[in-house]
Amino acid sequence: MKRFLAALLVLFLFGCSRKEALTLRKELNIPFVTDIKGFDPIHANDLYSHMACSQVYQGLLQYKYLARPFALEPLLAGAMPEISNDGLTYTFHLRPDVYFHDDPAFGGKKRPLRASDFVYSFKRLADPASRSPMYWILEGRVVGLDEFRAKLSNIKPPVAYEAHPVEGLTAPDDQTFVLRLKKRYRQLMDVLAMVPTMVVAHEVVEKYGAEFINHPVGTGPFVLNEWRRGETVNFERNPNYWVETYPSVGSEQDRKDGLLAAAGTRLP
Repeated sequence: MKRFLAALLVLFLFGCSRKEALTLRKELNIPFVTDIKGFDPIHANDLYSHMACSQVYQGLLQYKYLARPFALEPLLAGAMPEISNDGLTYTFHLRPDVYFHDDPAFGGKKRPLRASDFVYSFKRLADPASRSPMYWILEGRVVGLDEFRAKLSNIKPPVAYEAHPVEGLTAPDDQTFVLRLKKRYRQLMDVLAMVPTMVVAHEVVEKYGAEFINHPVGTGPFVLNEWRRGETVNFERNPNYWVETYPSVGSEQDRKDGLLAAAGTRLP
């Protein structure tokens, strides 16, 4: 595969002028064998929807790209969580430099990420009116969340989530998100790196309603520019994205293959 890609690159460079090559290098085209379902992270339960949503949205954690065996690292969290001795309380302190994409839903103001956005996003995943096929990843796990879900099943939407607190989901301040479990959940950290637990802003969901699935607004490195169903999904770089760097952790073979040559430098 590497030899094939190298040959393809040579053919590409010799098949166009240097100016054309430098221009085209700013664009990456990836073929999908099927269309995506949409851009609502709580409905992303297939490979291609995951790939598309993860360009726009982000969660607390992510996988280290080259680390083997697989390992997690902070993404929107500023550090790995503080875990209580009984393994039931996870406290996350968020990065201070993260903003949602610019959108009319925010009234022309830059909208910072807040811990309460995670409280809202997890409640939205649990809300039966959201009809998410992915609630099972938290079902029976978070203190008060199943009860919240049962209560909302008897209330006509829309529901003001803040009027129905969940004991296991709290935001003591804008930078601190606390998650409390009913019992130990060994897979929790992996779940927090999954697309359905990625954060959304309530203003956007409320403004676009049913069209939210076609109008994603997240904190990720790319902004959706155009989506023609069955044809093209076009992303553009997020000009306000915080600084993220190439991975520095990898194997000796990764180093020999040049995959660590740019370690520590800013991602394009």
